[in-house]
Amino acid sequence: MKRDYSKALSNFLKKEQPRIIMDLGCGWGLIGEEIKEALPEVVLDGLDIDEQSVLKAYKRDILGIPVYRNIINADVVTAKLSEYYDLFVAFNLLDKMKKEDAMKIVNRYKGKLLVHVPIINVPQGKQFGNTFTERISFWNHDEIMEFAEKCIYRGFVFGLYKV
Repeated sequence: MKRDYSKALSNFLKKEQPRIIMDLGCGWGLIGEEIKEALPEVVLDGLDIDEQSVLKAYKRDILGIPVYRNIINADVVTAKLSEYYDLFVAFNLLDKMKKEDAMKIVNRYKGKLLVHVPIINVPQGKQFGNTFTERISFWNHDEIMEFAEKCIYRGFVFGLYKV
């Protein structure tokens, strides 16, 4: 299913041509699938704190080819990633964290981070038993632009930012 930001994401990936990407907070792998559709040859790893989501993401494939090479079941704030990644993506992740934890992610991966967050306050609770999907903080466009390098896409609800 194409989302409002899909074209902007695809254009960004095709322009930047990352070879290896880490999908932070990969959930069930919906964004991973969009990444692989835009760049089929990219090596894509995922990380998520919710074990059930990780199991679902492992099953996600495109024409029988797995979306993810590897998925780590860990907390994104404390995870130690040993492999070099050209790009880190954090879609619908930072708004599920306390702002101070989210800023740890921003500062750790600054210069190689693509962030997707709501820019208006849209309530969201847990989904399918996953309590980590509950929106606990809110970022507005101006707050994001304080640390973002550029705004790649600004919709009515969500924005896509290079950090």
